[in-house]
Amino acid sequence: MKNKNLINNAKWLLVVAFAMISAQQLWAEDATVANLTISSRPASASETLTDDQSNSWAFTASEAPHTETNMIHIGTNSRAVEYIQLVCSGLSTKSISKIQVWGAAKASTSTVIKVYIGENLLGTSEELSNTAISGGTEYSVNNSSNYSGAVKIRVERPSSATGAIYFNKAIVTYTSGTKYTVTWNDNSGQLKSESITEGSTSYSCPSPAPTTAANCGDKFMGWTTSSSYKANTPPTVLFTDDSGTKPAINADTDFYAVFADEE
Repeated sequence: MKNKNLINNAKWLLVVAFAMISAQQLWAEDATVANLTISSRPASASETLTDDQSNSWAFTASEAPHTETNMIHIGTNSRAVEYIQLVCSGLSTKSISKIQVWGAAKASTSTVIKVYIGENLLGTSEELSNTAISGGTEYSVNNSSNYSGAVKIRVERPSSATGAIYFNKAIVTYTSGTKYTVTWNDNSGQLKSESITEGSTSYSCPSPAPTTAANCGDKFMGWTTSSSYKANTPPTVLFTDDSGTKPAINADTDFYAVFADEE
């Protein structure tokens, strides 16, 4: 006769299904917005600017900016200029989700905006419009690949091109909170993965849950965090669904399906 008390008397079989997951820092819900708006032009072609979250930006350009106070403006219709660049190393430890840049260019001179995190180009090079110079045209990119590193914004054009380049402002959305990857595995392989804020238990078990092990027909008993346990010994961490006592996530975590026979 089959024993009704499966948890205490089952023969435990932990299904091993490995997934290689690297640590990730992703965007969390409590995001901070850093706004770098040019309200006082740099006096030279190499200066340090500060956004409203006290992040420092290294500004460099191919020449010193002109006299406008509400933007960075270099170049004229008769003089070639190459680039405006801003780099913020202080954001390299943040989880960046989105970067918005406002700029413009006078005349059609193939001037583009490029936005990098580390050495990684976000999106594609965006050609600047020659309209709305006073407010700039917005270029927005998401960090969908979860890159980390210094933020670099570069407005550039061919070195022989004349005409003005304008940079108005940049907004970076980020969080300092770490998010980790939670991965669910059974004996068929990886079922799903999701990103969870550090310390949270707000993650969801796969639905529907497995019912039996594909290789032997044993009954699904719940989820655990280790790939090996002693035979006939229930795992210390064990929960069957979202109503159970789930552990807080403080690192990348793999959950494994546990199966047992009913003898």
